[in-house]
Amino acid sequence: MKKLLITSLLAIASIVSTAESKKKDAVIVSTAVNCIIEKDKLLADPNLHLTEAYKDYKIKSYALTYVPKLGDKDHGPYYEQGSSFATEELAVLFTNLNSGDRLYFEDVILEAPNGKIIKVNAGAKIK
Repeated sequence: MKKLLITSLLAIASIVSTAESKKKDAVIVSTAVNCIIEKDKLLADPNLHLTEAYKDYKIKSYALTYVPKLGDKDHGPYYEQGSSFATEELAVLFTNLNSGDRLYFEDVILEAPNGKIIKVNAGAKIK
């Protein structure tokens, strides 16, 4: 009985993770290519963008966590509304970005034209 329960839970987990992985392509950080972006390009376009498949959706909010490559502790999460990350608080944080640092945009809330809400994640590594 325990094996059946464990097998069922694993099957459900794999279905959920597959659905989540398909949703990850809904949002792109700034002008990142393959989740990698140069600091100056990120600062020139401080926005989350929707991919073609989700172009009719609206980005409602997100949580951002900044993870430095070396030594320092994680920063965040910072909870923001809309698609921009050009807030004063984040602008100060982004001045400290270095090569290898990572930005994680979690719990990105998207709203479809019909009102349906989905939650996705996105990320970028600083080149």
